[in-house]
Amino acid sequence: DERRGERLRVCGAGRVPLRRACSMAKVGEGDARWIVEEREDGRNVNNWHWSERDVSKWAKKRLQAMLKEFGVDAEGVVATIQTVEKIEGDAMLYNRKGKLKTLHDLKIEAKWRAVEGGDDKNAVVGDLKFELFDETPQVVFSCEGSDAKRNKCRQVMRQYGIAPVHRIAKMFALEMASGADMDPQKRPREADGRSPGVVDQDEPSMTPLPSLKASSAPPPSVSSGSAAPKSASAPKKSPLAAKSRASAGTLSLDEFFRASPMDVYLALVDEKRVMGYTMQKAVIDTSVGGSFSLKNGFITGTHLDLIPGQRIVQQWRCEKFPAGLHSVVTIDIKDNEGKTELRLVHSDIPRELMHDVEAEWRVNTFERMRIVLGYGNARVF
Repeated sequence: DERRGERLRVCGAGRVPLRRACSMAKVGEGDARWIVEEREDGRNVNNWHWSERDVSKWAKKRLQAMLKEFGVDAEGVVATIQTVEKIEGDAMLYNRKGKLKTLHDLKIEAKWRAVEGGDDKNAVVGDLKFELFDETPQVVFSCEGSDAKRNKCRQVMRQYGIAPVHRIAKMFALEMASGADMDPQKRPREADGRSPGVVDQDEPSMTPLPSLKASSAPPPSVSSGSAAPKSASAPKKSPLAAKSRASAGTLSLDEFFRASPMDVYLALVDEKRVMGYTMQKAVIDTSVGGSFSLKNGFITGTHLDLIPGQRIVQQWRCEKFPAGLHSVVTIDIKDNEGKTELRLVHSDIPRELMHDVEAEWRVNTFERMRIVLGYGNARVF
C-alpha cells in the first residue's frame, strides 16, 4: 500500500482509499448526501421531523368495502346498500417522532334498498348521506313518496340504520389510527414497540368488520355480577400536576394559506368559522381580555391582544394541562406575495404535551382550515 503512495483504511470487509472514504458533501452543491429520502411508510430519519401523507384513495376504497357489509333486518324489513354514489374529501396521516395523528373529512352518498315481507318486486329505494369526520356522524336516510310501505321502510332505516353507520365510522377511525394502508412492519411505533392507535393488528386495512347489520332483537342482558361502569363525573388526576414550569417548552410554526390575512384571522377568532371546521362548539369573546372556549371546552383561555388581520395573543390551556397552568400563544399574520403567512409561537407548554399541542395546531386547526374552509390544499409528502 505504501509503495502505491496511497493511504488506505479498512472499512468492513474491504479496503477503501482514505481520501475517498472521507470526502464530504459540500453545502450548496446539491449533493445527494444532504437529502433525506422518502420512505414507503412516510417516515423520515428517526421520525424527528413532522411528515404528512395523503391516504384518501385508500380511505375511499375501504369505505366502499365497509358499506357493502351494511344491513338492516328489523320489523319485517330487510335493507342493504345498493350502490355507493359518491365519496369525496380527504384523509391524511401525520407523523412525528413515531407518533401518528389522523384527519379525515369525507362526504358519503349511497343508495339503500329495502324489502318488506319478502316482496322483492316492490322494493323501496332511498338515499343515505353523511359526513365522516368522527365516530358519530349525523346520518340522513330518505326516500321519495309517502305511501305506507315507503313510510315504514324510511322509519325502520332511521331507527335501526344509524347504529351500523356509526360502527363503520368507528372501525374506519381505528384503522386510520393504526396506519391505514401502511405496511404493518413499517408503521410508526410507540415507545413500547406497539403500533399507535387503539388497535394493534397485523393487517389493519383488512380488519374483519364487526357485525354491521342491525336487527330489532333486544340487546343481551348484563349480568348482575358485572362490574358497574365508572362514573363519568369522577375527577381525573393529572400525572403532570407536580411538574414545574421549568420543564416547559416552546413550539414555533410557520404556515401559509391561500386566503387574505383577515380571513385567516377570522378563522381563528370567529365563532361560526371555528365551529365550521372543528365541528365542535366554540364560544369566543373577540374583545381584549375576553375569554374563549373551543372544542366543547377542551381548549380555553383569554385574549391578551387582538389586532384584526395582524396579530393574536392568547393565554391558552387545554384539559390535559396540569391544574392552574397556562401557556401563551402569539400569532402574527401578514401578506406574503399573494399568500398569507402565519407565524405561531406557543410558549410554556409542558414538555410531555409538546407533541399533542403541535398536533392540535397542525392537524386540528391549520389543516382543517385548509381542507374545510378551502384556504389551501392539504399538504402531502
